[in-house]
Parts: sequence; C-alpha cells; structure tokens
Amino acid sequence: MLDVIVYLTSAGPNLSNEKYWNNCIESINSISDKSGDVDYKFYIVTDNKNFANAIGAYFLKKESLSNKLLDVCLTDKSWAKNYNNFFNKHSNSTKYILISHDDVIVKTDKFLQESIN
Repeated sequence: MLDVIVYLTSAGPNLSNEKYWNNCIESINSISDKSGDVDYKFYIVTDNKNFANAIGAYFLKKESLSNKLLDVCLTDKSWAKNYNNFFNKHSNSTKYILISHDDVIVKTDKFLQESIN
C-alpha cells in the first residue's frame, strides 16, 4: 500500500502549446523533491494525447521518477468523473490522496511526510 497518491490534473486549451507543459513538470518535480520519506506515486489526468505521451516519457527518462508514475489517464470526461473513476480504482491502494493541479510549487521540505504526520 502506498502512503500517498498524488492526483494531478493538467488539461485544457493551454496544453495545445508545448510551452505550458513545463508547468506540470515543475509541479511534479517540486512535489517529488519535497516529498520526504514516503512511498508515493503520481496519477496524471490530461485531455491532450501528445502531453500524455510526453509526461509518460518524462517519468521514464528522469531516474528519480522512474518508478513514481501510477498512470497517465487520457480523457475528455469531467473532472468529477475522472476523479470518481480514479477513486473507485485506487482508493484501497493508498493511505492518502493529494489532489493537485499543474501549477503547484511545493517549497516546504518533506511536505508529504509532514502532511502525513
């Protein structure tokens, strides 16, 4: 069982421009860098196929994230339907869920660990 699944949504018209993809990458890196000693994975939701492929490749390429991706969900459904599908599938495999967006920057050291404590 995981300590935390980070449910992160990155969707909308901005993703048609690749320069906005870095927002999500910065969020992923900041959450990961400030996680502390916890077992966590990311669940990424997007509506852009090219972004979904790129973000999956990013996790594989970056050594510190290579085993931190639970899934990338490509969907055109509403946020609520996406979250409910995720929750029904994964709520029993984690103690906590962190709901995030693609523009969150974590600055607190050991953020996930401290939040759990």
